[in-house]
Amino acid sequence: MMTSPGKVRGLGDGEVLQEDVSGSGNPEDDSQHFMAIVVECLALLGKLPDAVETINRRMQKELALIIQRTTQQIVEHHPPAPPEDEPPPASAPTMLRADAREARLLQELLQVVFEQLRLVVAAHRSVLASLRCSADKHGLEVQLYTMPDVWSKVQAALQVMLSEYLDLSQLGTGQQQAPAAFTEAASDLSSFFTKKRTPRSKPYGLFKFEASYHAMTMNSYLMEQLEQTGGDTVTFDISVTDGNAPSTAGGGSKVGKRVLVCSPSPHNITAIFNPLQLFIKEIEEALGCSPGTHCTLYVFITDYIKDAFLAQLLRETEGRLEQATKALDVWKTVKDPATLRSLKVSRPLLQSSLSVWQTIEELRWLLGALPLYADHFVTMMCNTLMNYRETCQAAYRGITQPDSEDKRIISATWAKDEDISRFLRDLPNWRALQAGVTSDSCLEGDENPEEVGERNRKEAEILTGNLGDQLIPQHEILADSSQLRTLAHLQESLEWFGGCIVKFAASLPVKSSSSGILVSGEVPPVSDASVQTLTSLAKDFEELAHTCLLVLHLEVRLHCFFYLLPVARGGVFASGLDSQEPDTEVLKLIKDLATIDDALTSTLHPRKCKYIFEGLGPLIANILMSSVVHIRRINENGIKKMCRNIFSIQQQLTNITMTRELALDQARQYYEMLYHPQDEILNVLMNRGKQFSELEYLNALQLLHRSSPGSSQETLQASLQKLSEIFGDIGVTV
Repeated sequence: MMTSPGKVRGLGDGEVLQEDVSGSGNPEDDSQHFMAIVVECLALLGKLPDAVETINRRMQKELALIIQRTTQQIVEHHPPAPPEDEPPPASAPTMLRADAREARLLQELLQVVFEQLRLVVAAHRSVLASLRCSADKHGLEVQLYTMPDVWSKVQAALQVMLSEYLDLSQLGTGQQQAPAAFTEAASDLSSFFTKKRTPRSKPYGLFKFEASYHAMTMNSYLMEQLEQTGGDTVTFDISVTDGNAPSTAGGGSKVGKRVLVCSPSPHNITAIFNPLQLFIKEIEEALGCSPGTHCTLYVFITDYIKDAFLAQLLRETEGRLEQATKALDVWKTVKDPATLRSLKVSRPLLQSSLSVWQTIEELRWLLGALPLYADHFVTMMCNTLMNYRETCQAAYRGITQPDSEDKRIISATWAKDEDISRFLRDLPNWRALQAGVTSDSCLEGDENPEEVGERNRKEAEILTGNLGDQLIPQHEILADSSQLRTLAHLQESLEWFGGCIVKFAASLPVKSSSSGILVSGEVPPVSDASVQTLTSLAKDFEELAHTCLLVLHLEVRLHCFFYLLPVARGGVFASGLDSQEPDTEVLKLIKDLATIDDALTSTLHPRKCKYIFEGLGPLIANILMSSVVHIRRINENGIKKMCRNIFSIQQQLTNITMTRELALDQARQYYEMLYHPQDEILNVLMNRGKQFSELEYLNALQLLHRSSPGSSQETLQASLQKLSEIFGDIGVTV
């Protein structure tokens, strides 16, 4: 019989037992009084020692029956719901969390079983008080069991139950049975030559009485069946009690005759760990465990998690990471609009980044499900991120560092150079990008074009000076636009991924600042070193993303050098024919810029595309205007040809940036200046002021001198002297 847990009354309270023999009420209404009457009767009959032995012997089996009957009731009261009525939670991890409905059923079963076990413990406390009082009253020598014995049987029953739901047979049986084979092989060989005894036949009954009326109650019949099984495997067949086959329609699972509310799985521990910890704390308080010591159920659970669950979780995590980052899949992208909207991104992401982030989210969920192992899960996160960082770095090197040691990609070399990288990141356009890259607002349209040109002019001068006059070999640039698209995917994905890790690390509570009792499911505090490691790894991903963006930024500019530097060196600008077409290299550059724009527009955020293409006008103008030193001779047809080159490039850049490139207007005016003789150029400079630098005027005068074979060297020197005097009067420092 069961009673509500609370104050236990018995003969020890000095109460005089009086049995109501009038039959007016049910004696079991007051279960404690009824049990005390039964104990007193057993004492009068001299059966108290036998009763204690029977209770102690049957206790384990009775607990198993209580658990199984509770399981059957929950299964029957929870019919299977249609699939559409049970949508999975949007935030539910896909790998580590059990089915939502099965997890709820298992949690409900556990709570009901805990309540039943509390009633059983309270009943035993009452019975023990009555047994002790009756034995003292009648002078009987009785070896009583104790409450720690009851709690021990309760823990054993729970261990059997948990073993089925956690699927221990699949995790540990094989490994535990393996040593047995070696033990048998190492036995004494002489045992194989000794005389074998003839085995005696096992006696069997001539008659069976299962269908007879000798079983006075169904409970006693079940007890006889349990005694015959030896108690090793507890079974409960509902057909014995109601004549019907046991039902599993409630979504439960059956192992043999055993009915379960959900399928066995190691991941079921995540649904029941926190409720188990609360009950374990209750057990340890009842047993009076000293600080640092724990009950057997606690040891069972912790050993299972350490030896089985965490090992399997590590294998699953490593397998998932390997699957996400294998060579053929590392560059696959996620383009589903619904998925991207849920992630609050507007550009495709690498499938590998999304898969690794889902793994991190699942491990984050485990922090609340298994809070005692929070630092272990954070360590797993760090290891996962380290492995993925190596994968991303290897993928980046696969594009920017060819196998041949004598080859290099100039953009990657410059981006890796500390001085160049620091210079580019100190420029206003990079700072403006970092200040607004997370904003989804439209691009600014009210920016002063002169300010844009000024902030890009210095970059153009530095890159031109760093490269010098050398032509660029084709193998030193990324000529394939698909490689640039791949770098753009890597940039977007790692920037998003690193940002997610930074936010996650910032949300973790640190142990030194934690206080109070942890609520079930709440993220527990972790060590400060773990948080710092996560933050450092996140910065590594963001740094690689920034490097990819710098490479793209530099690569587009190197393409301009690659196509435009040969124009002046190999072009003919003193022809007698007036060609209407731009140079071949210029047409190639125009096509190349269109291809790159098409590859990056669908891959990168508009702000990043603006950063990459903004400033190309000043750079191209600088390249074309400084190329006059390589032009041997030029006439009107050559000037027209160069102006067409500039105009064609300007049209293409306007289509890309949606702004007029004023620097190219200036470059065209520079070449149009060559229509005039040297004296006229100097007079305009004196009357209207400078439009170009002294060096640019000097190069123009020298080109005009080379283009006029009859002109003497003294005339050139006089023009250069006058130029120097004019700039001296203007106060311009070259």
